Amino acid sequence: PGTADGHWFVLQPAHFHVARDHLVLTDPRQLDLDEASARTLFDAAKPLFDELGHEVRYGNARYWFLRADDWTDLRTCTPDAATGHNIDVWLPRGTQARSWRRLHNEVQMLWHMHPLNEQRESHGQNRVNALWLWGGASAQDAPAPAYADMLTGTRSGDMNRTDDTLSASALAGDWGSWLAAMKDIDTRHAAPLLAALKSGELGR
Repeated sequence: PGTADGHWFVLQPAHFHVARDHLVLTDPRQLDLDEASARTLFDAAKPLFDELGHEVRYGNARYWFLRADDWTDLRTCTPDAATGHNIDVWLPRGTQARSWRRLHNEVQMLWHMHPLNEQRESHGQNRVNALWLWGGASAQDAPAPAYADMLTGTRSGDMNRTDDTLSASALAGDWGSWLAAMKDIDTRHAAPLLAALKSGELGR
């Protein structure tokens, strides 16, 4: 079967902050999780997914991917929508939501006493104590070729790009950083693309 077969979700390592009477999702960008640490946590959790017959793939330190063909009715939301809020309102809904919660609880228990989290806490970093599940698409639903690129780590050669550097500043209400990020996007992306259009390297 091809790499885009099945129904896939995005998994993001995350931190749940304990508020007075509920849990709050912290912006996953603030984890500052390096590749080696992310791989360690991924490798520790993978057998739990394997046991249930769910394929899970490592993309990079921020994005992993879960195949769950029987979870097509699961309704999820992006971490940007849920960040800073009570997670109860934003958790996946649907007939398979309980299956996800059960699997997620097992991952949380596994990671709770993991040496990597002990080390992070000793260095003043947030523990990686959760996963955020979102998205959910099949090859027929998702825009090609970006979908296959996410799963395989390849580039198709088109000029579609996504840059989320504005999001963290916007969620934090830090408009000085937002303006700086906008200027950086203009320098790194917009200006080179405009030059490529003018030179004929890009058709549109």
